[in-house]
Amino acid sequence: MIQHYLYKMRKLSLLILFLFGFIFSFLGQTKRINLKGIVTSKNGTPIIGVAIHLIGEPNSTTSQICGDFEISIPENYNGALSLSCFNA
Repeated sequence: MIQHYLYKMRKLSLLILFLFGFIFSFLGQTKRINLKGIVTSKNGTPIIGVAIHLIGEPNSTTSQICGDFEISIPENYNGALSLSCFNA
């Protein structure tokens, strides 16, 4: 009798854990979009190697040889980009 009760409780607890995991896996996913751009100087010359970072996010990238960049941001991102460039 006790073994049957323990078996049912174990089965129920596994089902509850599975449901919580399933629900939280969908809640934790944020839809992302790709942001593309070109970093240029005042006169329109592309700037190579500019570090681009989303403030408050772990994502960062660097501008390529034509100054272009692409970075993935959350769809509802309401922050700012941080740009860093050093003259050699």
